[in-house]
Amino acid sequence: MTFFGLNSPEIFLLLVIILVILGTNRIEKGLILFSRLLKFLLSNQSSFDINEGIVNAKEKELTKDLEETQKKEEETNKNEEMVNAKEKELTKDLEETQKKEEETEKILKKANIVKREKKPTKKDPKEIEKEKTVKKLKTKTPNSKVKGNVKKSKNIIAQEEGLDN
Repeated sequence: MTFFGLNSPEIFLLLVIILVILGTNRIEKGLILFSRLLKFLLSNQSSFDINEGIVNAKEKELTKDLEETQKKEEETNKNEEMVNAKEKELTKDLEETQKKEEETEKILKKANIVKREKKPTKKDPKEIEKEKTVKKLKTKTPNSKVKGNVKKSKNIIAQEEGLDN
């Protein structure tokens, strides 16, 4: 197939180059203008208004932009609702944990009060020493008889001397 003396592969190559240079937005505008040009050439009108094609293209772009902004607003509204729901859940969780912490603090306070009440009073250091010495003096078998000569330990001798004085 030849068109203006060009074969189909050459036409395809030219179309690809035009697409790369102009880009998608400009090609859409160009196609709109080209279609209007063909309509003008095929019709019997004596004048062609370029501004009408531009206005129509701008109106289409504006409607597309409005639709895109509406979609974005809907998405942001959905995202905000999701965030609000998550925030509500988080606040509920925080409140629950705070209540649990307060309850555990109350229980700990009660336990500490009970422990304080059960603690014995502190003894004097002199009384503690006396108890230790008494415990040391006691033998394993206090009622058994001792045969032969038994050496007394230094502690026992010292205590006996202290009692005599």
